[in-house]
Amino acid sequence: MECRTPFYCFIAVVCLSYAVLAHGEIYQWTDSNGKVHFSDQRPRADQLSDVVPESQAHRWHGFKIAITDKSQSLTAAEVRKIETGVNHVYWLYDRVLFFDMYKTVPVNITILADEADYYAYLQEKLGPDVPPSRGMYLRADNQIVAYIQKDRARSFRTINHEVSHALLATLAPHTAAWLNEGLAEQAELLQEKLGDMRILGDRGQFRTTVNGYADESLPPLREFLAMHSGEWSRTNRHGNYGLQSYTGTFCYFLFNSVQGRALLTRLIHRYERGTQGTAVALVDEFYTGGVDMLEVQWQAFLRGAPPRYITLQ
Repeated sequence: MECRTPFYCFIAVVCLSYAVLAHGEIYQWTDSNGKVHFSDQRPRADQLSDVVPESQAHRWHGFKIAITDKSQSLTAAEVRKIETGVNHVYWLYDRVLFFDMYKTVPVNITILADEADYYAYLQEKLGPDVPPSRGMYLRADNQIVAYIQKDRARSFRTINHEVSHALLATLAPHTAAWLNEGLAEQAELLQEKLGDMRILGDRGQFRTTVNGYADESLPPLREFLAMHSGEWSRTNRHGNYGLQSYTGTFCYFLFNSVQGRALLTRLIHRYERGTQGTAVALVDEFYTGGVDMLEVQWQAFLRGAPPRYITLQ
């Protein structure tokens, strides 16, 4: 059938391409000059020294995680749950984002009994002005501090969130604040199911983002990507939970396709090499069609059904 409206034809082609990409693979290889490449196209034999298909079954040997239970309430099963969850986050950075996690020292985790003990502990470490939080990474001690919440399972998700922050503080300390937080949101929702690793979709964040786009309380993508880390952090800190939802949903959207994962990988490794500043120019450099194309695909995603989960393996 002939398409009589060019713009809608363009949208249809973009959406179809996006759907096809979601079932592909990402390849990593090092060329003869030692430069690392990431692509959804299998490299020629003469190009590569190492190829890592994204769907390859992982051979992950987890770390033994150091846990100090000051709450004296964790069961043996809960300790194993924390260890498993933290190793899932390490797996995400190693197998999906292509960091060598065996060069990274595992963090120490301290669990407090309740919120009061948590703030008292942090005040001893940081002084009286401790920002509100459920968990925190203390870089000076390479330590994650959290407390047992009423929803105990949420306590463990908080730990995974902070583990992501801890890894980026070591691996890529100049990472843009929105990307740092967005990856932590995905780490929080990472789980293993029937042998597959999945990122669960946060439907609450998705609805908040959709509504924010509809009433224009959330910025268009180019404006979002142009935010400096300080601006993003100040806006988020002052109670703009819509921006937090935007960040989490956008990173989930990127994980949902091969092209999006390749973009995430390129961004994070550029920050690893010391790049500072906003992401908008990097997206225009790395992503086919630049920010304008990404905006079209992002809006198409927001018009779709609420997310369920992404299978990473």
